[in-house]
Amino acid sequence: MIMVRGSLSIKDRIRDGIFCYFGAQFIKYNLLGMIGFLLNLGATFALAEFFLGRESYLVAFLIGNIINTFYNYLVYVRHVFPVKGLSDVKKAFFFVYSGGVILLQMFFADRIVLFVGLDWYLPVLALVIGAIGTFSYFVFKSHLFTS
Repeated sequence: MIMVRGSLSIKDRIRDGIFCYFGAQFIKYNLLGMIGFLLNLGATFALAEFFLGRESYLVAFLIGNIINTFYNYLVYVRHVFPVKGLSDVKKAFFFVYSGGVILLQMFFADRIVLFVGLDWYLPVLALVIGAIGTFSYFVFKSHLFTS
């Protein structure tokens, strides 16, 4: 028996395999979340290095996180978890959860920066954000952005 390969290119097969394994929603969450991540770190860096001073990196990080939270809300509601008529309770949950995550990130970042030194604040922030970001996807998917 002769097997005929499908008409999909290798690139298409890889893409389809990734989407099948992880799901388009998870990939969208990560790609759009990466923009928010860069927005957060960019604002934090600019504020800490040029306006507030490095010693105030946590204040800069808080401001960057607030900007990122509003970006995430708008993007997730429209593109990642499209839910019609998101209730006020779920909207409040999003912002309360995000606030809790911000405080948790600030706590861990402060402890780690105290250990490794102030010169490493930006890589530490990136590590802390990345560690918590994947967990947030599952919280949003299972508890928040549901019909």
